[in-house]
Amino acid sequence: MYLPKDNYSQKKKFKFIFIYELHCPKEKGFTKIMVGVRESGKFLQYCITEQ
Repeated sequence: MYLPKDNYSQKKKFKFIFIYELHCPKEKGFTKIMVGVRESGKFLQYCITEQ
């Protein structure tokens, strides 16, 4: 868990107060899941990437 970056998309546009970042190792690289938490306490935004 960490505070959102001080940029337009994470802090101003989505109004996140903190972000969870989870990593799942694979044979080659990893999968990353990011979940943003808004001021209301709702988990509304997520992103899944494979690297």
